Amino acid sequence: MIAMALQQTGLAQDIELNDQGAYERKEVVTVDGSTSGVLFGRAMEALSDWTGPDGRSKVGIDYQDKDAGTVIYKGEYFIDYKRGVLVTANFTLKVRCKDGRAQVAVTIPSMTAKAGKLGMEKSVSIADVKAKPKRGAYKYLPQISEIADTLIASMRNSLSVKDDEDF
Repeated sequence: MIAMALQQTGLAQDIELNDQGAYERKEVVTVDGSTSGVLFGRAMEALSDWTGPDGRSKVGIDYQDKDAGTVIYKGEYFIDYKRGVLVTANFTLKVRCKDGRAQVAVTIPSMTAKAGKLGMEKSVSIADVKAKPKRGAYKYLPQISEIADTLIASMRNSLSVKDDEDF
C-alpha cells in the first residue's frame, strides 16, 4: 500500500503542465491519401456516441469550422464514483485537419467532484491539485495522462478508419 502511494506520488510529480496550468498532450496523426474534408468528417463523427471505456463519460462538439478543418470537443471524463461523489476530468479535444494528417490536442485543465444528492459541485485546477498533494483529488492525478492518451487513441482510430466502398 505504501509503495503504491509512493509510486502514484512520483507519477503525479512527473505530470508537466502548460503555461495555463493545464495538462496538455498533442499528436499528429498521418492518414495517407485522405483529404482535409474527409478527415474533418471523420473527426466530426468520431466521438458522437462516445462514452469512454467506462460508459459514463460525456462529450459534445463545442466548435466546428469545415473551411478551417477544425473540430473542438468539450467533455467530462469519468474517473471515479464513491460514496455518492462523482469525480470527472474536464477536457477539451481539438482536431485540426489538413490533407493527409490531423493534429489532435487534448487539454485537461481541471477535475470536478459532484455530490448529486447534496446538489454540490466543486472544480479544482490540475495545477492546484499538483501543488497540494494533501488534496483528495491528488490520488487521481496519475490518471490524467492516461485519460489524454485514451482520448487521442480514440480519435486516432476514427481518423485512420478505411472507407467501406461496399456501403
